[in-house]
Amino acid sequence: MQESERQSVVSARGMGISEFPRPEFMETYLEHSGKKTVVNFAMAENRLSKGIVMKKLHEAGDGLQEGSLSYADYSGEPVLREALSVFMDKYMGKGEGAVRPSDLTVLNGAGSVLVQLAYCLTDPTDAVLSPGPLYYGFNRDLCAYSGAVLVTLNGRDPLSLPVLKKAFKEAKDKGNTPRVIVIANPGNPTGAVVEQFVLRSVAQWAAEHNMHVILDEVYALSVFRSSPYAFRSGAAIWDTLPQNVHIVWGLSKDFCASGLRCACLYTRNEQVSTAVRKFAYFYQVSRPLQYQVAAMLSDHAWVDSYLQTMRGDLLAACNTVEEALRSNDVEFMPPQAAFFVWCNFASTCKAAGGELAFIKRLAAEGVLLVNGKACNAEEEGWFRLCFASCTTPDLKLGLERIFKVCNRIDEDSDAKLCWV
Repeated sequence: MQESERQSVVSARGMGISEFPRPEFMETYLEHSGKKTVVNFAMAENRLSKGIVMKKLHEAGDGLQEGSLSYADYSGEPVLREALSVFMDKYMGKGEGAVRPSDLTVLNGAGSVLVQLAYCLTDPTDAVLSPGPLYYGFNRDLCAYSGAVLVTLNGRDPLSLPVLKKAFKEAKDKGNTPRVIVIANPGNPTGAVVEQFVLRSVAQWAAEHNMHVILDEVYALSVFRSSPYAFRSGAAIWDTLPQNVHIVWGLSKDFCASGLRCACLYTRNEQVSTAVRKFAYFYQVSRPLQYQVAAMLSDHAWVDSYLQTMRGDLLAACNTVEEALRSNDVEFMPPQAAFFVWCNFASTCKAAGGELAFIKRLAAEGVLLVNGKACNAEEEGWFRLCFASCTTPDLKLGLERIFKVCNRIDEDSDAKLCWV
């Protein structure tokens, strides 16, 4: 098709979306991810405990109610928003009834919530700030429709006020007005937790600069290690959620249910809620599923038991990966939460010819990882390894394949050095 003919098929906006860049590793990922023999450490899913959730959803019935075939409330079924408010208040908040059903909007996935928030809080060319390394999908979720520009906050303390002030000024100088700070807490790809005093400081600074803070807390209940500072949701940090702070949570990660597409926005800002709900029609969750989810989340005895098992499964899988990395002298960041180990294959990566070359070597051996560049990492050679995406035998098989490739690359490098 000629360029002129192609331009006549879709609008300039459509062209921009179709040509929106995706991470370079995705080409290799899409080529290999569908093969049954591939161990997929690039997929951010918890498949370790999904059987428990599947059984519970079966017990909840089909969710069909009188009126299930009719249009629903765009903000979500009242029964689900009531169940979510109690659930979030107990498991993420202070347990004092601060999370109200009226503060919640139910949409079909956390990605949809982020898309809507970005569209409602930014104008084209505005800047969205986020600490790196970051979730590689943020660029798509926050910028593809909104036209905003993603700015990565780098450094050892990326949410410190000096870093924020510097990024704010640099963005303004480029003509990109900072409007939003997005924080994944717990973090993707590191599994790290942001201390509550940092979140308070960021929210206050953002308010002083007419900015919003989005807390992406999709791994809020997948915390499997304690630390000197424990994870605290934004729902527990403030007695009343500030007007410029908005929390995103869903079932995809904490309840092994990325295929169900059910998440929510928690905000006390009525103007933001109204704006998001105006287009919630396009992001609704089916009514029967909302009733099933409400029944599941309302059974707190089951939730308590599930969370204990799920966290134990995550810890066991993480320990397996960390033991293998230590045995092979690979540097890594021990996570407190989520599904990932952030590990450093820099020397092997360099010998392989760079991150993408290393990714392709791994894929050819039957294992997939996410490279650091996709996550806007400062240093080359870091990779995200998801330890929850497969069974224990496949986890061990995938690790064996990784180190098999590493050994081959190192041997080839040594051979070249000897030849020289």
